[in-house]
Amino acid sequence: KLLIDSAGNPLQPIDHMTAYFMGNAAAGWWAYREGQTYGYIWGDTRFGSRGDGTLGSSISNRPVLMTLPVAAKKMVCAYHCILLGADSSVWTAGGGNSTGHGQYENLGYKPTSAADTATAYLTWRKIADAGSAIDIAGGMQWDYYLKPDHITLMGSGQFGGYMAAANNSTKYGTPTDLTTNISSKLPAPIAQIVTDHTSTGVLCT
Repeated sequence: KLLIDSAGNPLQPIDHMTAYFMGNAAAGWWAYREGQTYGYIWGDTRFGSRGDGTLGSSISNRPVLMTLPVAAKKMVCAYHCILLGADSSVWTAGGGNSTGHGQYENLGYKPTSAADTATAYLTWRKIADAGSAIDIAGGMQWDYYLKPDHITLMGSGQFGGYMAAANNSTKYGTPTDLTTNISSKLPAPIAQIVTDHTSTGVLCT
């Protein structure tokens, strides 16, 4: 039973917790409390997924406290994290590596300068303003958010083909409207997005 975090402090209350497993590559857990600006991540916390400016660790035996940029409504983490704020904004962090190259396509964010390139993925970056989203989903190599109309689906990531783009090699470095290829072919508006690191589905209203 986990009672303290990695710094020896008592765990704060949580109401959402889940895990991710990617074959033999990595495994980890994350937790958060809806409406609060903190969360926890443990297990494999490498590649900037903590959002605290560090690369993290391949083995974090106790929960590492995460300071979130906004109060959380929903959060999904693996090698990177995507956060839906209580204000309906969308944020991402992580997905980098020890050589200082972030997988920016996954994060929906592009560095703004050469100096930004090595560290951009280590901290939370806003990819959609307040009021922009009602749901999020994230896999190892892509992210989505759903706009309030339940129809407009935005996606970013390395493999556009899995997001019903023109071909499998397409990369979306910033959130791209996938409505024509996905939402327009559905029998009803989208209620929820579901994805992992191999496939994506939606639940309709």
